[in-house]
Amino acid sequence: MSIFIFVRHGEAIWNIEWRLMWCRIGSKLSDKWMLQAQKASSYLKSVYPIVSKIFTSPVSRATETADIIAWAYNLLPEQIEELREIDFGDMTGELMSEIPKEIDEAYFKNPYEHAHTHGESLKDVQMRTWLFLKKYASWTQDDEVFIVVTHDNVIRSLVWNIRWLTREICSLKVDHASIIVYEIKNDWITCLDFNKKI
Repeated sequence: MSIFIFVRHGEAIWNIEWRLMWCRIGSKLSDKWMLQAQKASSYLKSVYPIVSKIFTSPVSRATETADIIAWAYNLLPEQIEELREIDFGDMTGELMSEIPKEIDEAYFKNPYEHAHTHGESLKDVQMRTWLFLKKYASWTQDDEVFIVVTHDNVIRSLVWNIRWLTREICSLKVDHASIIVYEIKNDWITCLDFNKKI
């Protein structure tokens, strides 16, 4: 049995400003991010007192959140390249309200396969998160609990891969420091929490 706990990083300034972030840029975290991370840490420690590993995106807003959670477990988070945020390419740093109409329309026409120039699509992210799950998901071992601290698009892709959902996953929005939990036991998958805000 494996339990995968997906935690979105704390709120960043660019989240508040509705700017497109990506995998290579680190927006400063907002004033509430530490409180969000501490609440998530306290909740996780109370419900899951022992975890096997904590994985994190290498992007600073995720690593800083993961460090707070990991401190409660006396563990060092392991940075995983496949968990980095989607690359928005040339649109990085743009306000969402200033995205050109034709680009916005192209995205909404096909949010799964659309990629900004020099960027990635959600399909690309799904493929690399599958590599992470293939490497770390335990379908038969007993009592493995993993915490994964990463980004909205990455969590959507992880959920997609675990549940083999179709394109409706494009509409899922994962809140900051919220928690999604799946239990994998042999071929049986159970969702224990979904987008739980602490």
